[in-house]
Amino acid sequence: MKSLVDKLPENKEDIKEDEILLDIIDIDSSDDLLNLSKSLNEICYITYDVLNNGRYSEIELNKMYLSCQDKVYLINFKNIYNSDSNDGYLGLKVIMENKGLKKVIHDGKSLVTVLNKLGISIESFEFDTAIASYLIDSARSSYDMVTLINEYLSEDVTGDEKTIEAKANLKLKEIYELLKIK
Repeated sequence: MKSLVDKLPENKEDIKEDEILLDIIDIDSSDDLLNLSKSLNEICYITYDVLNNGRYSEIELNKMYLSCQDKVYLINFKNIYNSDSNDGYLGLKVIMENKGLKKVIHDGKSLVTVLNKLGISIESFEFDTAIASYLIDSARSSYDMVTLINEYLSEDVTGDEKTIEAKANLKLKEIYELLKIK
């Protein structure tokens, strides 16, 4: 036991960033999503996952990571839509059409496609980190978040799938800050 205690850091500054546990807030209902939409202000950072990406008629949102003020929200659209198909996307509409909320999105092309199918527009779309990265280096083979984090921040993102995606979402702010000045 003493050997384990000896390995603990003496203070918070000694804890590596990768060792800090993320507090991922799950949004699984349309009410939760609507409440979240009313609490957001200034700027949010968005990464997402779609299903059936290659087929326009079948493309749909699977999940979205949204960070704002150092909180990470995991919006599970499958759960939301299954629990309340009528108002399942109302909170998403409020978020995306909020002109006072800037949105920084990674690789927004598929998201815009899904939103257009749902009759939702994106207001105050501030920046797309994938497009900016492409404009800086069009020869790269991949523009995914983990690759950008490795290249621009010299960091590795580790953990299970949910943790990796949440960490990548949190790093979107740093990537945005670097890319917007290049």
